[in-house]
Amino acid sequence: TVTFVPNANWNGETNFTYASVDDQGLEDGTPATGVITVTPVNAAPTATDGAVFGVEDTVYVFSWADFNVTDADSDLSALGIQVTALPADGVLQVLSGGSWQAVGLNQTISQADIASGSLRFVPAADESGSDVFGGTGVGNTQADYARFSFKPTDGSDFGGERSLSIDIEPIADAASFTVALGNSVQVVVSQGTPVSGALTSSTLFKTQGVTVGAANVDPVTGQLTSLSAANVYVGSDGKIGATGSHPGSVPQIGYSYVHDTSEQLVFKFDYALTSATASFSNLYEKDNGVAGRSEQGIFELYKNGVLVSSGTFVAGNNQNTGSVTMSVAGGGTFDTVVFKAQSGYAQGPGVETGDGSDYFITRLTYVGTTQPQLETRYPIDIDVGKQDLDNSEVLSSVSMSGIPAGAVVRDGSGHEYVSSSASTAHSLAGWDLSSLTVTPPSGSSTDFALQVSASTVEPNGNTALSVQSFTIVVGGADAVAPGSTLVGGAGDDLLSGGSSNDSLRGGAGNDSLLGDLGADTFVWKLNDGGTAGNPAVDTVGDFTVGIYDGTGTADRLDLADLLKDESSATIDNFLSVEQVSGNTVLHVSSSGGFAGGYSAGAEDQTIVLENVTFDSALSSHDIINQLITNNQLLIDK
Repeated sequence: TVTFVPNANWNGETNFTYASVDDQGLEDGTPATGVITVTPVNAAPTATDGAVFGVEDTVYVFSWADFNVTDADSDLSALGIQVTALPADGVLQVLSGGSWQAVGLNQTISQADIASGSLRFVPAADESGSDVFGGTGVGNTQADYARFSFKPTDGSDFGGERSLSIDIEPIADAASFTVALGNSVQVVVSQGTPVSGALTSSTLFKTQGVTVGAANVDPVTGQLTSLSAANVYVGSDGKIGATGSHPGSVPQIGYSYVHDTSEQLVFKFDYALTSATASFSNLYEKDNGVAGRSEQGIFELYKNGVLVSSGTFVAGNNQNTGSVTMSVAGGGTFDTVVFKAQSGYAQGPGVETGDGSDYFITRLTYVGTTQPQLETRYPIDIDVGKQDLDNSEVLSSVSMSGIPAGAVVRDGSGHEYVSSSASTAHSLAGWDLSSLTVTPPSGSSTDFALQVSASTVEPNGNTALSVQSFTIVVGGADAVAPGSTLVGGAGDDLLSGGSSNDSLRGGAGNDSLLGDLGADTFVWKLNDGGTAGNPAVDTVGDFTVGIYDGTGTADRLDLADLLKDESSATIDNFLSVEQVSGNTVLHVSSSGGFAGGYSAGAEDQTIVLENVTFDSALSSHDIINQLITNNQLLIDK
């Protein structure tokens, strides 16, 4: 038996010679030639499993070498692959007719197309998978991101099925966040302390916190001169007046009937006064001996330059002296007292005649408090949004820079940072980013730019940084801006709104809220009240009843956040109203504990509207409905 074993993958024709040998060992002298023909048979291509490595949010373009295909008897141009299982994540695409199309199951792609870059893998947005995630799984945030199967082909036969794994390296995306700036808020950081005093000729220019000046009538133009301490007359007999030359006794506070203008004596205080009493002289009840011709003085009270009260006074005795006590209705405060003279005499009710009044001030006593210390805070709400859809990355840090020295950053959870330098970035790790505020340096009215930086990191350590800049526009240091929001602290606060339309919130504690002029909103938030049976008592001064439209003088109460699950149909379960001693008192149960009628044990907030009364025939229910109808009581309807 003769066996021929050709080389692997060989085909063709070959020959060999042979001769016969007898049993004596003699060889045939004419050897013969044998021919062997091996007919070619196609050998299927082979491949091995493989892996490729891409990057998050980046297309991976395959090369022919990625598939590890070999074929012993075929030209390279004849080879290709058949996709026998598609990836579960991402998508295989082939370039066809100038556009990318999804590869179909069992679709064949030629070696030429692959080599030319016409086969690619597109991972889903923000998804990744690689060894950094650990484990052996396949998919988003797994050890391999995707895997598909294929068979090599030479156009005639298919080799064994193999798999190709695709790892996608995670890349950190810059944090997506927004910064929202709110309107400035005035916060009471310390209450005023009681203050009182007496101004006389000997203490007039020696008392701290008080500025005294007088304005004379220019004898030529008839206009008032500027306020000046030099225009104040201080007599050795204790009398205080103005140095001007009005027609009448110099140097009293007098009225010039020639120019129809009165001189003025002005006291400006650094305090919030609740009352003042002026003693005066030379205000004759019987001028020139004529009975019924009483000279009159005028007082005007101002707060922040706005007139809040005024009145007239006469001596009313034969000594030509007297006193007048001045205050603002409803418990309001004032910081300036102006004395003027009346244009004529009081000759009976509503009748004024004569050449004008004149008089001296001899003493001015006052009672009030030092001004509460207000701090302007600018709310900042930082909302860091979701980055990668696969949640593979985390927010590693948030910081704020550009904070000027002396500025203070706070949040609603008690964190506080006082900047020492604008070049220092402060970490906000652990802070409540939705309740940030920044307070400018004390006394500064300069705008400043802040930067918020947010960093993200992937499990492989890849990081990204996002920065947003914004400007804090400072509206004037330590000044209550028109239309302010005033917020008290946790203690007992006194908040006064001034002349504009304000929003006042006392916070926790027993507070006094004075809206003063304008259409004001008095706000109570959740947890501002006390506890059931031990209510917080807040007093509202200068509350004007009417139809609230935000432009007039009518004020309103905002209880929408304080009350829980109330409506106009159930409001009597939350509120009970009574009128006591000229005031209107709202008893509040924030949880609706008055369902069976008013109960002191359920009351956790009391609101006193000073000097506010309604028709005595109205019930508690009627008053509440009137306030709601007139938009003076805000609830969740």
